[in-house]
Amino acid sequence: MTPHQPTTTGGGESWRSRWNGVLVPVMNDERRYRRLRATRARRRTVVLVEVALLLTTFGVMYLPRPALWLMALTVPAYVVCTGVLNLSTRGLMELPWDFLDERQRDERLRATRTAHRLTTPLLLLTVVAAWLLGDSTGGPLGDRGISLLVPLLLAAVLLQRLLPLLVAAWHSTDPLPPEELDG
Repeated sequence: MTPHQPTTTGGGESWRSRWNGVLVPVMNDERRYRRLRATRARRRTVVLVEVALLLTTFGVMYLPRPALWLMALTVPAYVVCTGVLNLSTRGLMELPWDFLDERQRDERLRATRTAHRLTTPLLLLTVVAAWLLGDSTGGPLGDRGISLLVPLLLAAVLLQRLLPLLVAAWHSTDPLPPEELDG
């Protein structure tokens, strides 16, 4: 099986093909989602809100007694923000490569490249934090180090996954005005 040949679910058509059949029209529905893509300032506000939600969610994990009610509020809000960012970028980071035109492919590569350049120093900070938090042999924080390390590593993994989308939304250009779409 080639990497681009998805597994079928018994009906002949793959689950991924069916999902893409739903996803592509939704991501490209300019009339319905125009307000989400309206301005760069609005997209950047959603990016900042998502970053704040993520920091809050991972910050709660460091409390002596995690406030699960706060996480129950921030996680769904984070999911909504991610959906808004995916719609505002027209699925740039979600749609398969074959569904993107040349301009979108260039934008995706640029966003991914920028995100990885930003991720490298952040992962280096994670390594330094892991060293400071200690290990099973007893680092500066002793036995508590591992419990502090897990949320940090989870945040690093999530950051690596989300940063390309955040960069794409941050740098995305404003859409055409409605009168230019009709012509």
